[in-house]
Amino acid sequence: MSRLNLIPNILIRQAEEHCQKVAFSGPGWAITYGDLEKRTRRVAAHLVSAGIGRGHFVAIVLGRCLQAVESVLAITRAGAVGVPLDPRSPSSELANVLEHSGARVIITDSRHLATVRTAAREGSIIILNTEIPDVDATEGGYRIARYQDWIEDDECLTLDINIDDLGEDEEAFLHYTSGTTSLPKGVLSNQKSWLLNVSSLVSAFELTPEDRFFWPLPLFHCIGHLLCIIATVAVGASAYLPDADQTPFDSLRDTQARETTLIVGAPTTFHDLIDAARLSDSMSSLSLPRLRACMYAGSSAPESLSAQVKELFGVPLLNNYGCTEGCGSIAVSKPGHIYRQNSSITLLPHWEIKLVDPDGNQVNDGEQGEVWISGPGLMLEYYRETRSAFTADGWYPTGDIAIRSSSAAEPELTLVGRRKEIIIRGGENIHPHELEHVLLRHPGVADVVVAGIPHRLLGEIPAAFIVKSAADLDLDLSALLTACREALPDYKVPTGN
Repeated sequence: MSRLNLIPNILIRQAEEHCQKVAFSGPGWAITYGDLEKRTRRVAAHLVSAGIGRGHFVAIVLGRCLQAVESVLAITRAGAVGVPLDPRSPSSELANVLEHSGARVIITDSRHLATVRTAAREGSIIILNTEIPDVDATEGGYRIARYQDWIEDDECLTLDINIDDLGEDEEAFLHYTSGTTSLPKGVLSNQKSWLLNVSSLVSAFELTPEDRFFWPLPLFHCIGHLLCIIATVAVGASAYLPDADQTPFDSLRDTQARETTLIVGAPTTFHDLIDAARLSDSMSSLSLPRLRACMYAGSSAPESLSAQVKELFGVPLLNNYGCTEGCGSIAVSKPGHIYRQNSSITLLPHWEIKLVDPDGNQVNDGEQGEVWISGPGLMLEYYRETRSAFTADGWYPTGDIAIRSSSAAEPELTLVGRRKEIIIRGGENIHPHELEHVLLRHPGVADVVVAGIPHRLLGEIPAAFIVKSAADLDLDLSALLTACREALPDYKVPTGN
């Protein structure tokens, strides 16, 4: 892969050839490829001027916004490693990943500043992308820089600063995941793996510069990183980022969103859209004349959801099956596929796959086995883990259980379950041990087991089965829930409905 085909150079080429084309937009704002290249170049130059480059980790603690997209691109242009983090994380969880990654530079906004300050180590650089006039530049032992000052500074471009030279095999991204078999780990990857997956998806979904993504999902997830950010720029397409305070249904009514060609969401996104359409009793206000497909990722979806999407939008519901360790995409359902329960998906061309039994022996077609993958789209490693994630001969065990069929024109994969007990709530991975650890700290809890229970919209939700320390103890459930909310993001907290 030549340097001309790496992320910074692709962005530069799009800016030269399609300078005035809108790359990303949202309610009340839009940015062209020309401006996107200029702004990310300035941020990259300031990062390098601050001594940030190869081997340095830069955390991104932002919601779904333009600056989150720009930060990913700018960090790569600076040659550093981008670390997109869940902005919903409480300070204790954020502190753990900042400590593990070693990130001492954090890009955030006013909404998350208090949490970041609590989590960050003294001496960190906090780059703040919203104006807070009363924040001192060195307050609390942190150096605070203003993102807006950086993107407006043309003088930095006159300095002798070297950017856009990160190699295809060098460390570029660190994503944290609950994975499929263990507690959260840092997945370290390079540009080449992501771009290989993008190339395969462009072919599978027939993506063109005329496509426009509607993106209601988080950007720190691997699918957001892959499709919304890298694929959009690589193809020269556009992506619409709806406001977090609006429902997907209301966001699709925005004038800028009416040119949508692909809606990407978790199964819960499409359940919400279908429910909202029923409540509105009218689709007349939702005009999407260019829509050609919907796609889901993150968890399985029933066949009935595909039929409902087809009825509502008149387009197919496609599946992307992947994992962070595989840089976002392993197999997909293509336009024209017949939808079946738990998806009927075709392997992307650069992957090798085999299904194995618990002893590591390959199973026959039609038999259940764990999915093992191999190929150039894999991660580099689990960061700072002494035990390799790969088998001796280079395979990565995903923890997913599937059945392979070769009777069709192309071999197909049907997912049937998980090897471990991970809970997938609306596309979010929850490891039971995280919740159990919090609950066991409560003096009234002698023991606890957390498991997933079925949920109509979210697929499954966590439920805690508690053994009280005394049979006659009146356990305060509200105190338990408060403890969970203080230590964990909301989606990991049992809701009871």
